[in-house]
Amino acid sequence: MEKTEKTIRLTLLGGVNEVGGNTVLLEDYGYKVIRNQLSKIRFLTDINQDQLLILEKFCMIFKRFIKDKDRFTKGNVLYTLVQLIDNKLTEEILKKHFFEDIQILFESGEIYSDVIRILDHFGYFQKILKHLYEAIDKNDLNLLKIYHSSLNYSKFRNSRLKIIKDLKKKLKQLTPNSEDLKKIVQRIILKFENIEKNYSTNPVLICI
Repeated sequence: MEKTEKTIRLTLLGGVNEVGGNTVLLEDYGYKVIRNQLSKIRFLTDINQDQLLILEKFCMIFKRFIKDKDRFTKGNVLYTLVQLIDNKLTEEILKKHFFEDIQILFESGEIYSDVIRILDHFGYFQKILKHLYEAIDKNDLNLLKIYHSSLNYSKFRNSRLKIIKDLKKKLKQLTPNSEDLKKIVQRIILKFENIEKNYSTNPVLICI
């Protein structure tokens, strides 16, 4: 591969294209440099085709850190993506490059709050009862706690009544000695029950 093909300029939004007077290869830089560049797009309201192309190249390199064995590095990558996914200008590129890898993380048992937030944003938890039932049946308190704190419950406004009814039925089926499990299920039910209250005070939450 020619150097010109491998070279990805360090600037995403314009400005300096070279460091120390020399064009650099982004492959030589760690995730922090790439993260800082990607973060610049968070509040953009307009982005041109050249910038989208550069973003795509950044993503192709940045995604390798999703598989990093270092938990801190991986956590920083996921945090950066959470900051970016709400930008309608770039979310399709992010979904294309990261959704599958993050889905694999989740399904292999690497459960992080930001993993849940990203998958939720891209519609992975549309059948939320299925996911909640699986966690309840496995007595997975940690996952249920992350669901409680990380899911965007406003998405389920139209189906909340059925979800509440089914979860209450599931709650009654739990054994008497499952107190911790019952408590987190009750807290999740409360989240669904509060959707309408939250919507009436902040209707923009539903517009996702």
